[in-house]
Amino acid sequence: MKAARGSTLIGPSSGDFGSSKPDELSAAASFAAKAAFATNEFNAAAAMANACFALVVLGASSLFCTHVARRIASRRTLRIVDDYSAWLATTQHLPKLYLHAEPGFFAPINDAHSSTWPNVTRHCVKGLHFCQEDDADTIGQHIARFVDDVHKSGGVPRSKL
Repeated sequence: MKAARGSTLIGPSSGDFGSSKPDELSAAASFAAKAAFATNEFNAAAAMANACFALVVLGASSLFCTHVARRIASRRTLRIVDDYSAWLATTQHLPKLYLHAEPGFFAPINDAHSSTWPNVTRHCVKGLHFCQEDDADTIGQHIARFVDDVHKSGGVPRSKL
């Protein structure tokens, strides 16, 4: 399947994970997104191998840290997470993919926060904590379709982010 290169999808420039600027993605997330497009074609295996980094791009780690690890996270980390979570709710032009896991260990928390995101595509998958292992084929199909749809729409110009 032909799809956009990772740099088209991830939009904002990659930055140090410690950056408090919400318009910068972590270097790890940037690398993971680009790895799926190393040959200029979407590689589902690479995308699935990097699914945990894709979750960072999509905000699931932000939601986890915000609600579950607040007592142990540093203030700096919490500020970064809060800024990023707030930024996701303001990015009308950035397409987002939310995969609801059923029964899903973090599903209620993630559902509540992702409901504030504009321009989000939602799908339900089977899984509890490691849903990328529980329903890998379905998740891969949803990611591939989402990436293809973003590519067909022309991607997201940096000026819109």
